[in-house]
Amino acid sequence: MHDSIATDMGRYIFHPALLDSALQPVMTLLDATGAAQDTYLPVRTARCRVHARPEPGRRLWSRAVRASAPPGEDPVEFDVLVGDDAGRPVATIEGFRLRKPAADSPEMAEQKARPLLHGVEWTELEPLPRPPLEQASWLVVTGSPLGSRLRAALAEGGSRAVLVQPGDGYRGRPQRRRRLSRVGENLAARPRGRAVPASCPLSPSGVPGHAGSMRNAFVHDAVVVMEPEGDVGAPGAAVTAALCGHWEHPPPCPLAPHRCHADREPAGVRLRILFAAEPDLEETVRERIDRALRSGRLSGPDGVVTRWRLRASGRGDLVPEEAAHARRLIGA
Repeated sequence: MHDSIATDMGRYIFHPALLDSALQPVMTLLDATGAAQDTYLPVRTARCRVHARPEPGRRLWSRAVRASAPPGEDPVEFDVLVGDDAGRPVATIEGFRLRKPAADSPEMAEQKARPLLHGVEWTELEPLPRPPLEQASWLVVTGSPLGSRLRAALAEGGSRAVLVQPGDGYRGRPQRRRRLSRVGENLAARPRGRAVPASCPLSPSGVPGHAGSMRNAFVHDAVVVMEPEGDVGAPGAAVTAALCGHWEHPPPCPLAPHRCHADREPAGVRLRILFAAEPDLEETVRERIDRALRSGRLSGPDGVVTRWRLRASGRGDLVPEEAAHARRLIGA
């Protein structure tokens, strides 16, 4: 008897661990008759008597005797005698009965298990009716691209909405600026100055607006790597094709009037793209610019293919020298 059981004997008349060990010879008798391959479950015990508490340090023995039932009969019963090495009886277990569980057909087993299992079931419901917007006059003051969408939604509901872009005198929450996203090596972006002179109306992002236009001016900077003999104007032509359908098209530009300037530097060819667009179309224009630059190639009118690799691309800030051209793009 293990010491851990001996120290815990005071809590039990007959320790559960000793009871489990005493019944192990039953499995040996089942194996001798070839029945150990089946599954048996204990279903009852006729009588269990404890004659004496086991003494610490004593070795216990268990002896199992099968009842007179012939081998293979179901259920089977055993009598178990537990004694110590001095020959004293410690416990007697009589009529310990085991039974094989009834085998159900797969259909019956599934039917019995169904109430015990959880399932996922989706029920389609009718969509909730869209509440009508209150018809009124709205003044929407925002520099966010959501302003145009809000104005359109209000107009759809029959309301009159006026969208106002804050000017340079408006002090709102400072907006974070995204720097050039690193595609290849870590490149230092070109220093940028103040957006435009104070006399030019500004949107909250620091680029010029126009009193009679919903457009604002934006800047997109990029760096590409190409061979020394490569045409530095090819990436800009690819941007024009992405925004206007072709690099040769009649004015005006259908999506965003723009200008692309390219400078060859030791780190690559730096592109500076100035464009004018409504605030809610800014991200669309930038996505088309990125897609054109990531394509990495352009076939010119003479059939010569220019190739490049995009290294960096991201937002830029308008500098004072570009303010006049920005106003011309806005009015285009």
